[in-house]
Amino acid sequence: MYTYIVNHIPEAYTKGNSLLSVDWNRAEEGRIANFPWETSAYQPESRFYVLYSADSLFCLLLTRGEEERPPRAVETAFQAPVSQDSCLEFFFAYDPEQPYYFNLETNYNALTHLGFGPGRGDRWKPSQAELAGLRIEAVRPG
Repeated sequence: MYTYIVNHIPEAYTKGNSLLSVDWNRAEEGRIANFPWETSAYQPESRFYVLYSADSLFCLLLTRGEEERPPRAVETAFQAPVSQDSCLEFFFAYDPEQPYYFNLETNYNALTHLGFGPGRGDRWKPSQAELAGLRIEAVRPG
């Protein structure tokens, strides 16, 4: 199991700011090196950074994906199966002693598929209203 320490960031983060304006130097760099899907040999270099404040959790997910130009980005509907597109999947748990974890998937359109639970078939998927405060940004190269 991979353990990652999430650092606190005291600065206020307002809706007018970009995720790129957060001081990511305060976060540890994590590397996605676990590729459980045996159906693909494609394993692009991917990194992540996570910080928290008094009222927010900030995740910066970066992937190179140079073999996919342009990346497939067809899905646009809320909670759509972005795994059918070129996507980055990020699994994380706040308590390694519990079986529950978050599954965050996002595609090149910044569409998010989010679930929480002990496994693929038992995940709770929040509604659009429940995710009203969630903000996802896509930054595309050049």
